[in-house]
Amino acid sequence: MCGAACASRVWETERNKALAAERSAASVILKRQVGLHATRPLEQKDGLAAMESHSRSIAKTLSWRLWATIITTAVVYFSTHEFKFAMEIGLLDTTIKLGAYFFHERLWNKVSFGRAVESPSDFEI
Repeated sequence: MCGAACASRVWETERNKALAAERSAASVILKRQVGLHATRPLEQKDGLAAMESHSRSIAKTLSWRLWATIITTAVVYFSTHEFKFAMEIGLLDTTIKLGAYFFHERLWNKVSFGRAVESPSDFEI
């Protein structure tokens, strides 16, 4: 005779089971949809592992380098007051660091540090 407290615990347990089953089913669907395009798991969100492709890494590289080039060019311009020199340094810096960032990002894909580990139940069909 535990009344409302027991009923609440039972309801919460059933709700958790339903959410776990839903996450597992969604994970299987996600893995089928992503297929070979996915190259690495990221942090889990709502029990699902997000995936990152080479094209996403390239897009992130380019967007970051755009901001970094603007900052580098501005710093050089405000230091020297020479626009042509600032542009040359900005473009040289961008050319070198585009490749360096992309390979750094791809190397980190091989490191498991800080990644969420999928449980074996995520592979059930």
